[in-house]
Amino acid sequence: MKSQHDIRRSSTPSTAPLVPGVPIFGNALALKKEPLNFLIDAAAKYGSVFRLRGPGVNVTVISGPEGRELVQRDGFNGLHRRELFNAFSTEAGVDIFGVQGERHAHLRSLIKLGYSRQIVAQFVPEMEKAICRVVNAWVPGQELQLFDVSSKLSLYSMMAAVTPVDLHDKTDDVIRFGNTVMYVVTKGRTPLAFWSPKYKASRNRVYESLEKAIERHKAGEFSHTPNLYMVDAFLQTKGPTGEAMSTRDIRGGLCYALCGTEIYLGRLVGFMLFELLKNPSLMADVQREIDAAFGGRRRVDAAQFRRMPKLRGTYFETLRAYPLLPGLPFRAEEEMVVRGYRIPKGEIVLVTPLPAHFSAENYTNPHVFDAYRCMPPRNEHLRAGAFAPFGSGKRVCAAAGAVEVLALTVVATVLREVNLELTRPTYRMDLEPAPLISPQELLPFQVKEKRTIDPSRFQRCELAEASDLTPAIEELRTLPQLPEVEAVAFPSGSRIIKEGDEADFFYVVI
Repeated sequence: MKSQHDIRRSSTPSTAPLVPGVPIFGNALALKKEPLNFLIDAAAKYGSVFRLRGPGVNVTVISGPEGRELVQRDGFNGLHRRELFNAFSTEAGVDIFGVQGERHAHLRSLIKLGYSRQIVAQFVPEMEKAICRVVNAWVPGQELQLFDVSSKLSLYSMMAAVTPVDLHDKTDDVIRFGNTVMYVVTKGRTPLAFWSPKYKASRNRVYESLEKAIERHKAGEFSHTPNLYMVDAFLQTKGPTGEAMSTRDIRGGLCYALCGTEIYLGRLVGFMLFELLKNPSLMADVQREIDAAFGGRRRVDAAQFRRMPKLRGTYFETLRAYPLLPGLPFRAEEEMVVRGYRIPKGEIVLVTPLPAHFSAENYTNPHVFDAYRCMPPRNEHLRAGAFAPFGSGKRVCAAAGAVEVLALTVVATVLREVNLELTRPTYRMDLEPAPLISPQELLPFQVKEKRTIDPSRFQRCELAEASDLTPAIEELRTLPQLPEVEAVAFPSGSRIIKEGDEADFFYVVI
């Protein structure tokens, strides 16, 4: 019996084309060897719906408009994720990935504030200090591993926004805990990994540290602080009927914030730095922008990121070129028909944005890393259906804004402090799922020199002139009535003008 939720009905549905594989392993080896290229090439050859096989598993892959429509559809769409994400629920206390419908909407509403851009943005100065403590200890000529460094710097940054309680001594535990859970979820390891004594010890230490921090926040120990930490945001959040988050729910939200940062954001930052180090011209543009924003006053703040199109362009292009999650996995709850193809009940369904990310219809030379494509006036990533690194519809990552602030803070702070270079400048990166998309080999880099910036070289208006506000600023500066115009930014909550103040400046809001 065909589902009433078919995307496209067919009187004689057939199975989707099967991508040829090898005996026993099917497509698993090819997918592991080149995960991105394999899915992109398969979609180009077999269309937006095709099948893959692995040892004991069948997968139907859906891309293009059909995939977006399926994920974005309101109400029941014939798919579920319950047992696929059991490990998140049982091990980390994160239930949101395995539920849908009203339950998913309810959990999303509870975590929305804690994972928001606004919460993370408050702590950019603290993140900067945490990053500088590591970077300032580097010495010229020192060799480091890029993705190891980027993951730990990202994790330290997130810790600064979670709680003022020092969690740095739990770094290795967070890494072991998060990676084990993610490997089991992505089928890279069996659930037997959860019986490892080292894993259990790390998980328990993370639990204990977070639960103690939660209790200290509940007791009001940090109520005097002006900013709202992620723990506080979760404690203050109430559901539709006024119910608060349980300690388990809060601990789960914090576990995912920390582990997800190390696994996901750390890789994203690593890919950003890798592409900047490969492209000296882009690096020079980005560092000039960073110096104009933060070189003089030596303090990073999230408000300035909106005026840094080259840094943000690099961020968006990295998300396009290195989609760390090849797709959203589901299981068919009943038989479905998509584009005339039958998907049997119980089949794993992978909805992937990859073909759109590398489509020549959406992007010029899509297989080339080009940060300028994500800057005005081109803005190729803003075309409808061209860009979905954080999922689609109600499955869009609730922490997308926070991820942007964190990534830009790490990259801007590192590149303001030091000049770096790849140990192997001509290195060609091969990727693998480990458990998310990662380089197959270690990627060493060297500290070339510490950077010293003369504040007198940069005026505050220089940043705006280098940004997408250029036309407006230039127009103002040419007016004879306004011989001197400078761009200024105020932190959120600042008092700019109060009725009755003596006039000292004339402000134009752009």
